[in-house]
Amino acid sequence: MEDKIVAQLRENIPKPQEPVAPEAPKPAVDEQSSMVQDAVSELTLLKLGTELGVVYPDTRTTEQLKFIHEQMVSVSSDTSYESILETVRDYLTRLGLRFNEERLGKLYLWLKLNQERMAIEREMANVGQPTA
Repeated sequence: MEDKIVAQLRENIPKPQEPVAPEAPKPAVDEQSSMVQDAVSELTLLKLGTELGVVYPDTRTTEQLKFIHEQMVSVSSDTSYESILETVRDYLTRLGLRFNEERLGKLYLWLKLNQERMAIEREMANVGQPTA
């Protein structure tokens, strides 16, 4: 009888639980700031699109805006929105597209062609160079 009581008492003793995995660490400050930068980048793209006459950006238009933004950042020494907007306005004025309704598409096309021209010039400059 005592054995039964001891067995029942042993069943009532809680068994040790397996160790619980620690909680996932909260994002570091850098990760949080990159999330903020992504949000700012989207906001910047929307503002840039508004400047270029985009009312409802679709995926194609968004890709064009990203390319234009990247090109403006590479040309400008300051990556603030104001500086990028000033550079875009300068390009639009120089190309005669400031008041053109199709300024997004035409600026995108000009920047693509300019990028290809620079790649050809680099390739032509390396034609006479001896390879290592």
